Amino acid sequence: RLAQLLKQGKRTWASPYLIMVAQFEAGDTARAYGLLAKLERERDLNLVRLRCAPEIDAERGNPRLDSALKRIPAFPLR
Repeated sequence: RLAQLLKQGKRTWASPYLIMVAQFEAGDTARAYGLLAKLERERDLNLVRLRCAPEIDAERGNPRLDSALKRIPAFPLR
């Protein structure tokens, strides 16, 4: 899935949020956390979906992810 999204992103637009989730799912956590930080700075509204994304379950309990989830509001603030 990650490879497909990255390939799509080269041809057209691919959702950075979906790429980040696929990176977590693929175990590419360094890039996933980098993209998560970027999406936080941009206040990407899709981040509210991260709380219930089953693709990141392997990372739950990681202090880095837990900290990020606390910073993300439960509802979009825009």
